[in-house]
Amino acid sequence: MNRHKILIYFKKHKIAKTSELISLLGNKMAIIRLANEGVLQQIARGYYTLPKFDIFSGLLILIAKYYTHGIVSGLMAAKYYDITDESIDRIDVDIVYPHNIRNDLLKVKRIQPKRLVGVKKVTIKGYSVKIYNLERTLIDVYLKYERGIFYKVLKRAQAKYSINVDAIKRYDAVLKTTILHNIMQELADA
Repeated sequence: MNRHKILIYFKKHKIAKTSELISLLGNKMAIIRLANEGVLQQIARGYYTLPKFDIFSGLLILIAKYYTHGIVSGLMAAKYYDITDESIDRIDVDIVYPHNIRNDLLKVKRIQPKRLVGVKKVTIKGYSVKIYNLERTLIDVYLKYERGIFYKVLKRAQAKYSINVDAIKRYDAVLKTTILHNIMQELADA
């Protein structure tokens, strides 16, 4: 009976918090039992999906479903564009003041509304996920991570995509950064 309920629930919702599953199944032991039997897969502490569901997609949906004000950023956005193979221990999320998010799974940076540039929406298994575009992701990685990581991400982005230099110039002006200089130097060296 529990397996049938789970399959119906996840067909519609894709991922669930522990509290939602307790409402569905009655107690936490039922969740643990189903996880041990391989019926459920934990994608992060307190969040579950079905075993064959892609964990990366599940994490993006988690942001869209439970943290609606969050914007996927940093290395998580770079992973979406397949321009990094760095391991991600916490999901980078930007959020505009005055909103706030607290969760051990997330690395949250609060930003001013005027710095909210380069956001787009992508659809992941029916959920609309806010994420930075490629150029804003490059700036974000430059601002949040060490230069070695940034240059690896930049090289992979150059190999896979046509980087919009005009967009980076606009974002540099709004964000008061100087990443364009670094990118132009890297493009010249390539």
